Amino acid sequence: MPSLLTLNTWWTAAEFNVFGPGGGTEVNFDANSTLLVRTSVDSPITSSVPSCVDTSFTGETNNLDLVPSSCCVLDGLQPAVQFTESNVAGATAPGCPSSNCTPKTCSFEAGMCGTQSDGCGGEITCGGCPTDETCEGGFCVVTSGTV
Repeated sequence: MPSLLTLNTWWTAAEFNVFGPGGGTEVNFDANSTLLVRTSVDSPITSSVPSCVDTSFTGETNNLDLVPSSCCVLDGLQPAVQFTESNVAGATAPGCPSSNCTPKTCSFEAGMCGTQSDGCGGEITCGGCPTDETCEGGFCVVTSGTV
């Protein structure tokens, strides 16, 4: 289904990382820091597999280096890009996940409830909600009329 704002017609790139808060600033991680960064695409178009591009569109930075050959492109129901950044000398990246799909768990997002898709063709059962909430669409929501 196309976007309500038709963003899908022109928005073809996204950048994700840990950056400074603005104005060209840098986030400085402690020595011996390593991050495994994973960005997923939530799109009904299964051909929307992301790609790895070592380009930045922002002036903000961090003090980590991209670990060579660390980018993994993951397709399936939740396409994603995964990469490793580190300020550890000689850091290596973990291998790319062997499965094209990582099933959701009930702790994947706060408030999940009921039986729903795990995102990989299976189902998970996440239980019920607190007494002041009901399960709607797989998530606990506050019951109308309560605060």
